[in-house]
Amino acid sequence: MRRIISFSGKGAVVGAIVPAIMAGVMLCATVSCGDPDVGPGPEEPDTTVKVESVSLDEPTLTLPEEATFTLRATVLPEDATDPSVVWTSNAPTIAHVDENGLVTALKRGDAIITATTKEGSKKADCAVSVTATHPVLGTVSFRTPTVWTIGAQSWSDVVMASRCKKRDFYGGFHGEPNEVDCRQNADNYGDLFSWELVRLHGGVLCPDGWRVPTEDDFCTLDKTLNNDSECKVRGIIAPGDPFPSLDAYIGDWGGELGGASNYDGMLQFQGVTGHYWSQSPWGDSDVHAILLLLGWNITHPSQYTGQYYGMPVRCVKDI
Repeated sequence: MRRIISFSGKGAVVGAIVPAIMAGVMLCATVSCGDPDVGPGPEEPDTTVKVESVSLDEPTLTLPEEATFTLRATVLPEDATDPSVVWTSNAPTIAHVDENGLVTALKRGDAIITATTKEGSKKADCAVSVTATHPVLGTVSFRTPTVWTIGAQSWSDVVMASRCKKRDFYGGFHGEPNEVDCRQNADNYGDLFSWELVRLHGGVLCPDGWRVPTEDDFCTLDKTLNNDSECKVRGIIAPGDPFPSLDAYIGDWGGELGGASNYDGMLQFQGVTGHYWSQSPWGDSDVHAILLLLGWNITHPSQYTGQYYGMPVRCVKDI
């Protein structure tokens, strides 16, 4: 019968090789020979339970400035070996999130909070909208998140302010342009703001990245909507020169015939005209504004409107 002695290494058995061969013993290094029927030992079974998905208890949130909310992530399966997640915000200056999912609203704007599993990198998002709070306006937001893309610009829906909804009339303009006030518009057309309020608090009405439109913004809008290289905003439209079509402003831009408030705070012309402030003054007492006229089916994209009127605001930003 043949005997096999296995060894590893080089120096430990050199002196015993010859005597072992003479004794009829076969020496074999374990790395090169041995019984061919003997394989490696069994591998350790993998007991890791992998993450399949993650979800959040709130897919969307609307928070006023300085408010907090703790998001909760659910990782499946429940017995996942590593269910931990990492929290991030794509706009931490607007909404910050800590390692426990605590969201803090910092300033008006939009942010995406994401929970990512450490194992498997599965993701779940929460869209956070932070609304501004203001001593005159209260909570400020857009009426809806709808955005109209016109050429290289994006236009928001009309601005709404919670404090405006608590009154039917302005505090009282009486012909004075320097009143900081607002009032609710009927039929949800968007709240009506005094020019002085727009001038002083445009940064509250429009969040970061957005602005109260200028005369130049109205000019760009007008040329794009009407596919015209000439801007009808600048100066008074010459006699016989066609006004821009109302259809484009209503159909493509989302304009509405919500009327305006006069110097006494009385709502007028609803369903007949539409007005929107710019931030560009015209002289000492007027401001550039868009005027929509239903009866004539035309638009005057640069009506010089008195500063004592109350009109809605839509915000714009460049794409």
